[in-house]
Amino acid sequence: MQLVDSKKITENIYAYIKEQIIASDKPIKLAIIDAGNDAASKKYIALKMQKGMELGIQVQLINFKEDVKIEEVLSKIDELNKDDSVNGILVQLPLFEHLAPYKHRILNSINPIKDTDGLSAINFGLYSQDILNGILPATVDACLEVVKEYYKNDFNGSNVLIVNNSDLIGKPLATVFATLNATVTIANEFTKNLEDLFSTADIIVTATGKGELFDFDSVQDGSLVVDVTSIKKDDKVVGDFKDRKDNNKDITYTPVPGGIGPITVACLYRNLVNLSKLQK
Repeated sequence: MQLVDSKKITENIYAYIKEQIIASDKPIKLAIIDAGNDAASKKYIALKMQKGMELGIQVQLINFKEDVKIEEVLSKIDELNKDDSVNGILVQLPLFEHLAPYKHRILNSINPIKDTDGLSAINFGLYSQDILNGILPATVDACLEVVKEYYKNDFNGSNVLIVNNSDLIGKPLATVFATLNATVTIANEFTKNLEDLFSTADIIVTATGKGELFDFDSVQDGSLVVDVTSIKKDDKVVGDFKDRKDNNKDITYTPVPGGIGPITVACLYRNLVNLSKLQK
């Protein structure tokens, strides 16, 4: 069992970001909209704001109360779209329960050239046609960074299993891998005979959000496992795979915590500086 060197990947991304910030002729600013009450999201926002300060990027946090109306959120996004000092807009998910049905309406109201998290329909369409165009969702980009580090961009004929069918991770990630000539299977935690799929996959990405659902016994030697889930369970942070450092298999996997999360934040800020360049 071998751990993915997440720190190395993250540092490489931040080295690029710092170069772009130095080259920029004006401050770079990110606006974060918080219209939800998820405890994990609050911590994630704090992490993003801390990293922004470390990089010298301005971060504006807009907090909405639980009784906020959809019109108020859309009005604020419209205001940020028109504000030339704002280079990127991010809506932290999940939203308040009463706003959840309007998720796509909210995300698609963001100007695509300020869509830092790459979740608008227009950006999805752009990278569906050509991976070099559009802004990839930060979590998807983070998964891709890990896989590129260990596969050196050669995905031809690789069997990729994605255990997530959401439009935030699973579907866009499948689109990206398919574009790169991999053979992609999309599953979820309810898929029958999931262990059989594990045994034939070269690359496995899981993001069930449930934690400790799987073990490495059915994963074939030589596989790369990217565990996106990071939740607190019994006072410890766990991923989808049960930690088995004593397993003697030849498997490379992302640690939880400290794996995909930090890389995702780095990819988010890379999106921001790239968008700021496009806006010029």
